[in-house]
Amino acid sequence: MNKQKTSIIFSPNTNLEEKEPIVDFTNGVLCGNYNRYGDEFNSQTPWCQIFKSKYFKNCDVLESKPGYSPSHVWRSIWSSISLVKAGAVWRFGKGHTIKVWHGKWIPQPISYKVQSPINQLNDDSTVAELIDEATCRWKTNLVGAVFNSEEAQLICNIPLNMRNISDRLIWARNTKGIFTIKSSYFLDYVLTKQSRGESSNAEATDVVWRKMWKLHVPGKIKQFLWKALNDILPTRQMLRKKHIVDEDWCPMCKRVEESVIHVLWNCPASMDGPSTLLRSALSDIEVFHDLYQCSIPIADRLPQQVSVIRWNPPTEPFCKLNFDGAYDAEGSLMGLGIVVRNFRGEVEIVVSAPRSYYVCSAFTVECYALMSGIQLCLEMNMHQVLFEHDAKQVIDGVKGCNSDLSWEGQLIDDIQVLMSAQARWDTCFVRRDGNKAAHMAAKLGLYLESESVWIEDGPQEVMSVIQFDKSCIP
Repeated sequence: MNKQKTSIIFSPNTNLEEKEPIVDFTNGVLCGNYNRYGDEFNSQTPWCQIFKSKYFKNCDVLESKPGYSPSHVWRSIWSSISLVKAGAVWRFGKGHTIKVWHGKWIPQPISYKVQSPINQLNDDSTVAELIDEATCRWKTNLVGAVFNSEEAQLICNIPLNMRNISDRLIWARNTKGIFTIKSSYFLDYVLTKQSRGESSNAEATDVVWRKMWKLHVPGKIKQFLWKALNDILPTRQMLRKKHIVDEDWCPMCKRVEESVIHVLWNCPASMDGPSTLLRSALSDIEVFHDLYQCSIPIADRLPQQVSVIRWNPPTEPFCKLNFDGAYDAEGSLMGLGIVVRNFRGEVEIVVSAPRSYYVCSAFTVECYALMSGIQLCLEMNMHQVLFEHDAKQVIDGVKGCNSDLSWEGQLIDDIQVLMSAQARWDTCFVRRDGNKAAHMAAKLGLYLESESVWIEDGPQEVMSVIQFDKSCIP
C-alpha cells in the first residue's frame, strides 16, 4: 500500500477517537464523510477532473459513454450510471434547466415524467415557464390548461422555494431525497422484477407473506413455512435437481417422488394425514402462547401511567409562538393556527386562517404554518421568539438534525434561511397536550372564509385552553 496516495473515508457514525489511530497508523489522508464522496461528482476534486477530461468532457456524467478501452475504475462507475439515472429526479429552483416534456420532475413513480400530450408549450419548454417569478407560485391557470387534471394537481402540490437557487438532482427512492446504498438495492430489485414480469395478483400475495411473518409462533416455524411455500425444503425431488442424489422416490412409502406436498400431506407416514397435522400444530401454538405470556414481566402487563404534558411559559423577555396546521384531505382544506403568549402566559396574538395553497401532506401544512408564524413576527418586529410545535419532523428539519433534499424539503430550506437571520429566534418540540391552543386555532381556520387576527384576545375555543394553561403555571 502506498501510504502517500491513500485516502480514508469514514462513515458519519464513526467516532473521532476511532478515526485518529487508523489515520496515524496508515499515514493516509482523512477525506471526511463518505456520503459526500458518493453524493455528486465534485468538479474540484482531482479524480473527477481526470475522468471528466477523458470520458465526459462535453457532457454531464449521466450522459457519458464508456469510451474506448476504459479503465477498470471507470468501467465500474459507468456500469451503475443506468441505475442512478433511473432513481434521479429534478428538484427545481429556477426551473430553467428542466424540460417540461422530457425531464423527470413530477413526484409520480415510476416514470416521474409528464404523461399528458404536448399542448400549448413547445417541445423544448422549461419548467420556469410554469412559475410566476414575482410571487414564487405556480401559474395554476396555465398548469390546468396544459396538463390533465391529475398531473395538474400533482404539479401544484409541489412547494416552490422563495430563493433564487439552481435546479438540482435528488434521489427519488428515498423520502429525504438522499442517495443511500440500501435504496439503490431496492430500486435495482424493482427494475429486475419489472423486466421479468410479475403476478397479476401481486398485492394479495404480499398480504399473505406479511401475515405469515407476523404470526406469534417460534421463528423456526416461520422459517419452515417460508421454505415450504417457496419449495426449497431439502426433499428428494429438490436434491435430485441439484444432482445431490440419484433417485427422488419417497424413502418412506416408495410410491411417488418426494415433493413438499407429498411430505406434508400425501405420504401415509406424514402424521396420519392433514387433520392430525393441523391439530398437533394448533396444540403446539397454544403451548407457545402460554409460555410467552408467562415470560412477560408483570410490570410490563400493567397499564403504564402517562405523564401529563402542559404548556410552559418562556423565560423573560421572550415570547412563545405556538403554531399548528389542520389538513382535511377529502375537502382539500388547510387551516393555520398561531398563538403568541408572553412569559406570564398572557395571550398577545391569536391567528386563525384558511389557506388555498395546494398541499399534499400534513408535513407541508405544518411548514406553511411555521412560515406564517415567521412572517407574523417580522411584521410585528418581534426579535425574541421561541417557536414551539408538536411535529418533531418539522422541528428536527429546521434545527438541521436531518438533511432533507426532497421536494417538500425546499420549505425547510426557506425556513432555515429566515430563522438564521434572527439571532434570538429558536424552535423547540412539545407534545400535543402542550400545543392545544394552536391546534384549536388551526381547526377553526379550516372553516373560516378569511384570515382572522385577535390582539390580546381570541375565539372562545382557544381562550378556554389558554386560561387553563395559565392556571397550571406554578
